[in-house]
Order: sequence, then structure tokens, then C-alpha cells
Amino acid sequence: MDSCWKSKTIDSISVEIWTRVFAIFCGFNGPKSGENLDRLFLVTDSTNNFFRARLKPQLVMVKAVIRDQMLHLQFKNLVCKVALTKVASRQQASTLTNVRGQIYEAFDCGKEAAQFFSQIMGEPSKLLMHQRSIVVQKAKSTFSDEFPYMIATQSSLNELNQTLNEKDFCDVSNANMRPNIVVEQCQAWDEQKWEEIQFGESLYTQNVAMNCVEPCFRCLMTTIDPQEGKLHPTHEPLVTLRSVSTVMDGNAPSFGVYANAKKEGFIYVGMTVWARYKNE
Repeated sequence: MDSCWKSKTIDSISVEIWTRVFAIFCGFNGPKSGENLDRLFLVTDSTNNFFRARLKPQLVMVKAVIRDQMLHLQFKNLVCKVALTKVASRQQASTLTNVRGQIYEAFDCGKEAAQFFSQIMGEPSKLLMHQRSIVVQKAKSTFSDEFPYMIATQSSLNELNQTLNEKDFCDVSNANMRPNIVVEQCQAWDEQKWEEIQFGESLYTQNVAMNCVEPCFRCLMTTIDPQEGKLHPTHEPLVTLRSVSTVMDGNAPSFGVYANAKKEGFIYVGMTVWARYKNE
């Protein structure tokens, strides 16, 4: 084994609104589980300005799953179904020019979805579906923040929770942090040192591979209770994260790293992860 590669293990993987799954296909545009492609949808107001969950925290309580080309939505007692084949055939496109500096055209998911989200948002809203085939310019992936993947380690979360407990705060979960892939059996904040990772039982097989691009700097999104859809009144765990994170950007602490796929393929929980460290 090459001495600059060290092995770890996948603890959990997720897609969409932090739904845990056993396996995903890692594509260049992001993770996919069955029919569910990560960050495929965006909720906007009537003029195509997208809603940020840190301003509309109730969004994190929406459950979404695609089965047989039907999108199933649930928020508390509200339910909605959207036939995605009809959405695509209508080709009723909306142009979004304000999604983190990228320009998209996305399909409007129709009146039923608009009514569903208008009730949740408390104002006229609509649901848009990403179509990679009609991206206008600059878009790297689906509606992701920066890069298609965000990878975290369980040990970093454990250290954060230990410090929270010392301050008499309750534990937070990876649902607060929303990584696609969680890796265990490594030291806290180890992910900040990675340059590249590969997945598979042997380093020398044709593995799924990813470049670790840059730290994921955190904001108020981490303070939203994923069960209640409310911001923590004292901005925890963000405040405590600032005291334990090893990489900062001004007042923003990092947790996890952004990544791009170099080689596509399937990964699953329990799979070995090989990490190549920076400057090695």
C-alpha cells in the first residue's frame, strides 16, 4: 500500500433533505439514489427568487421522494404529488439568474406544487425542477451550494457534541450539517487535510474517486432544528463550532469539505475510504 493513502470507512450517505440511504451512485453532477438526484428542486417566490432555508427554516421539514416518476411531498399534514413526466412534457421553463451567480432554466412543477409551497411559505411560491440539459451557462451541477458533494467525518461531529455537552447543550446530528457522505474511523477534522479520496476494498482497483476541493464554511443553516424547523435562539451549534473548528473564514467556521467526482460509480455504507493527504 502506498504510504500516503490511509483507509477509513463510510458511516452514512444521504440525498435530498438529508435522507439516509444504504448506497448511492456518485456521478459528476452529484449523488443519486434510485430516481432521487440530490438538489434537483428549488422553491422560489413568484418572481423566481429562491428561498433560503436560513430565512425560511420550515423548508427543512418538507419530505420529498421520487417513485415511478412521481414526486411525493409532505409537510406535517399537507401532502402533494407531482407527475414529473408531465412537468417535463409541458416544458414550462423559468429562468433563474440569481442562484449563487449561476444562470439556469428550470421546469415549473405546476399549480398543485405551487399551492403546496405557498401554504408553507405564507406567500405565493412555486417549485422548480432542475434540467441539466437546459442549463444556460456556468452551472457546475444541480442546485448545490458550491460543489456536488460535501463530505464530513463522524469524529468531527462527536468532538463538536462533546463541547456542546460541556456547555449543557444537547447533541446535534449530521442532519444539522447535511453532508452527502459521512466517514468514520479517523481523527476529528481529518477531512480538512485530505486532497483526494477513493472508495473500495483495495486502493488499486478501479474505484470511485473524488477531489477534496475546499472547506465548507458554515452559516445559520446549522442552527435549524431539523425536527421543528426553527432556528436555535442562541445560534447553537454555530457558536460552539467556531471554538472547535480548525479552519476559519473570518467568523465562519468550517465543517466538512466540498468535493468533485473524478470517477463515477456506486458507493455504500461500510465501504472502505482511502484518503490521500495534502503535501504528501
